[in-house]
This record gives sequence, C-alpha cells and structure tokens, in this order.
Amino acid sequence: EDLPPRLKRLAAGPVSLAPLPSLAGLDPLAIAFPADGAAVERPHEGDRFGSLSLVATGGRRPFLWMVDGRPIPSSPLKRDADWTPPGPGAAQITVIDATGATATARVWLR
Repeated sequence: EDLPPRLKRLAAGPVSLAPLPSLAGLDPLAIAFPADGAAVERPHEGDRFGSLSLVATGGRRPFLWMVDGRPIPSSPLKRDADWTPPGPGAAQITVIDATGATATARVWLR
C-alpha cells in the first residue's frame, strides 16, 4: 500500500528454497586424482621433478586450484591443473568451483 510503484510489482506468496534449476543434477565436486590419503611418487623429468596432474570431477566451472592454501596457476575452465611439488612431504590440495563448493585431498609425496 505504501510501497513505491517499482516495489508493488513483486508478487506476494510462498518462497521456495529449492535449489536453482541450473544446479539440479550437478555432480558434487571431488578430486579424482590424487585421491585423499594417497602416497604419490613425484614424477621425474630427467634430473628434475616433473609436474603432477590434479584432476577434478563434478562441480561447475570455473575452478580454482590451491595447494597448501596457495593458488596455483591453472586454466579456470579446465578440470585439471599441473603442479610441480617442491619436494617430498605432505600436501593439501583443494579445488573450489563456481558455486563455492570445495573438495580437498591430503596426500603424501615421496
């Protein structure tokens, strides 16, 4: 009644808390490789350590990859990223998708 004309166009009625249709049926974000808890041999390229492929499944692009809380260079529209481990030891790998969902894998590098 006392609302400005632009706000009077909003229809009153029940509010739906259902997921957005565009997100329905979306597989949950997960890290396919390396698996959580895995012990992984660091790849070698001659005398140097090579890169390790990180692979995500599910979720919605774009993706942000992080290792030990730091972003790593990657293409946000690809489901994989390459990371060169600095040495042996534990690492926490996280991927974040466009919806804010996260998946984490804790791995041991040998």
